[in-house]
Amino acid sequence: MKAYEFKITLIGAKPPIWRKVVVPVDITFKRFHDTIQMAMGWQDYHLYEFEFKDLDLRFSNDEERYDEDARKVSAKIDKYITQVKSFVYTYDFADYWQHKVELTKSLEDYAVGYPQVLSFKGNCPPEDCGGICDYEDFLLAWNDPENEEHESIREWGTEQEYGDYDLEQVNGWMKEFLKLKKLKA
Repeated sequence: MKAYEFKITLIGAKPPIWRKVVVPVDITFKRFHDTIQMAMGWQDYHLYEFEFKDLDLRFSNDEERYDEDARKVSAKIDKYITQVKSFVYTYDFADYWQHKVELTKSLEDYAVGYPQVLSFKGNCPPEDCGGICDYEDFLLAWNDPENEEHESIREWGTEQEYGDYDLEQVNGWMKEFLKLKKLKA
């Protein structure tokens, strides 16, 4: 089957946080959202949006945030993603986690019917840590035993499942939960 390879980078993250993923072309924006959630390590608690600035289009699951200009996430990605070099995926409108999504390659003979993470860098920030600036403060306390907030940050971060990225586990989840129901011959 045909598939697309993307590089998804958390904008502003230092050190860098990114994932290279491959997805079958026959998926919706909702399924692409699910893929990004699993690939990055988010826990899918919040609203989200895909924004194609060059096309003046948005796909969002927040019906109250936008008027009819926001398209439904049930639309298929294939029609839109090849028209631009990159677009922005925003997760959690309070912490405002923005991701640059770049189409890096098209594959004609992808052998599996589910997304996969090919490579990665960095751990995902914990949910609700306050955005990119607060994540930097979180990392300072997390990594410095002399920091007065070290113990409480370690406890809170562990409760939020912050930790080392497990590529094999993530790909196992994608195989189990994101497999296409019907593969085309």
